[in-house]
Amino acid sequence: MSEIRKSETLLAEQVIKHLERKGWEVYREVMMPRSYKTCDIVAIKDGIVWAIETKTTFNDTLLEQANNHLRHVHYVSVATPCSKYKSHTMSYVKSYFMKNHGIGHMIVDDYKFCDEYYVRELITPTLNDKPLSTDKLLNSLHELHKSAIAGGQSGEAPTPFKITIHEVKKYLKENGPSTIGAIADNVKHHYKTDKGLKTGLPSGISMGYVKGIIKCGRIYKLEEE
Repeated sequence: MSEIRKSETLLAEQVIKHLERKGWEVYREVMMPRSYKTCDIVAIKDGIVWAIETKTTFNDTLLEQANNHLRHVHYVSVATPCSKYKSHTMSYVKSYFMKNHGIGHMIVDDYKFCDEYYVRELITPTLNDKPLSTDKLLNSLHELHKSAIAGGQSGEAPTPFKITIHEVKKYLKENGPSTIGAIADNVKHHYKTDKGLKTGLPSGISMGYVKGIIKCGRIYKLEEE
């Protein structure tokens, strides 16, 4: 069995290389607005947002994931390894569903060319010119999404909480030990209000969810300081 058929991570990385060659800016493991489901790949180019789900097996779960993203971005596609369907009926039903819903299909071939797998579009996605949540999605994108592993374990995704903690650590590294008030005033966070951060950060530290930050009285600082 080809490596591309066994590893969703490898499959996703080949799709990412293909997109980047075409000028798309790629983010990995992004939590989608409203549905709060994680999408393997979100690509941005000229204000257009493209959500792509990758799977080594073409199944109903993959189509359900893609279908959940349709209202919120401009394009939605799935990406799978090239394979021969067991029957023409199965191929026709899935193809009909995707074309009817505007979902694209990218194929990653088994063979390598210049040490890379060949990626092609079997079905072109249909443009949604009035997506519901593009602005909210764009505002949620972070540098951590660029270094995440697409197609990896769900627990490794850069959640809003993880991004907030990353930003708090960055602020403490640049500004030194600080009060919770100063942190809330200067750090962009996922909580609805600053009060949420002021409650959530100390709670996360005391319960062991937050690593690398310690609380000394009213002062918060990085653990190595």
